[in-house]
Formats: sequence, C-alpha cells, structure tokens
Amino acid sequence: MHPVNPFTAPLRFVPRFSSAVAKALGGAHALLAILVLSASPFSWVNVVCIAGILLSALTTWWELRAVPKDFSALLYDADGSWWATREEGVRAAGAVAGPALSSPWIVVVPLRIETRRYTVVLAADVIPRDLLRRLRIGLRHRSSKPTTTSLAA
Repeated sequence: MHPVNPFTAPLRFVPRFSSAVAKALGGAHALLAILVLSASPFSWVNVVCIAGILLSALTTWWELRAVPKDFSALLYDADGSWWATREEGVRAAGAVAGPALSSPWIVVVPLRIETRRYTVVLAADVIPRDLLRRLRIGLRHRSSKPTTTSLAA
C-alpha cells in the first residue's frame, strides 16, 4: 500500500474514444503500408506484410474502443487503486498490469479489471488537461516509491 497523495485525490474519468489517437495510429499504419509497398517490387511477401499491417490496425482500433463500451466510468483513488463502473452501476476493482506511459498530451495505462486486460488510453482531446495532469502526477508519485524486499537470514 502506497501513502496517499493529496494532490491526486479521487479522479473520475468517463472513457471515450479518442479521435486524435485513432487518426495518429491510422496514419502510422498507412505510412507503414506505403513504405512496404514502395520498398520492393510487388510480391507475395508484400501481401503478407500488408495483411499483417491491416490486422495490427484492426486490433489496435478494437483495443481503443474496448474500455469505453465496457465501462461507464473509471475512478483512480488517491491510494493508487483503480475502480471501474459498469452501466448498471456495478463497481469492479482494477489493478495496473504493467508500466504506464505518461506524456503531457496522452496517458496509457494497462489495467487488469476482473479477468480481462485493458489498455486505457486517455488523451487530451478526451478529458480535461487538468485531470490528465493530476493523473500523471498520481502515476509518477506511485511509480517513484521504492520497492522493499525482505532478505532471508
């Protein structure tokens, strides 16, 4: 249990699909497809590469849309715990499932809620910048805590 950070008291997010992130990822996939097509003469290898790029784009789009349709709200408590609320009002505990990516315009948090893993993408076009800043502070505060290990004698 980490100490409470008073600057990140409970933060409530209503996850929505970020069109800016979707456009950036779509553009990156399109650029990669153009690079594959222009790098070598057309062959079956190019077809396999393009199919892989399309599959990657579809799975990325599916993951970006997963949290908004599954949960109506996410709550980040001051102690670092996550809660997800379903449409019918049922709350489920969540846990961070890996390292989070944090920058001034986007925060990506891998969460495990119930038995499923979600990648929560919170961009500045989806939530207010102040809320995003407070979340970044909370995640930084949580990740800067030293880990304790016990030594067997």
